[in-house]
Amino acid sequence: FNPDVAGNIKPVLKWLASLGLSGLQVQKVACRTQKIFRHSLENHLKPVVLWLAELGLGVDQIRKVIARFPALLGYSVEQNLKPKA
Repeated sequence: FNPDVAGNIKPVLKWLASLGLSGLQVQKVACRTQKIFRHSLENHLKPVVLWLAELGLGVDQIRKVIARFPALLGYSVEQNLKPKA
């Protein structure tokens, strides 16, 4: 592992659990979308969840979206998720 990635693993796993994902869901997200560990928690991952909340999704809905489509966490809010004018 890249040292930056290795140092990011525990914080990302803890953050996923803090969103209310079960242990099994956290494992599935981590295994299916390993590239999330390359992203900054503060500058990339959390903004995706905030964007989902701004769309009107509740905590339970956000949890379901992440559990079912963890690749969403790999997208940039500005470059990929927000509609273009």
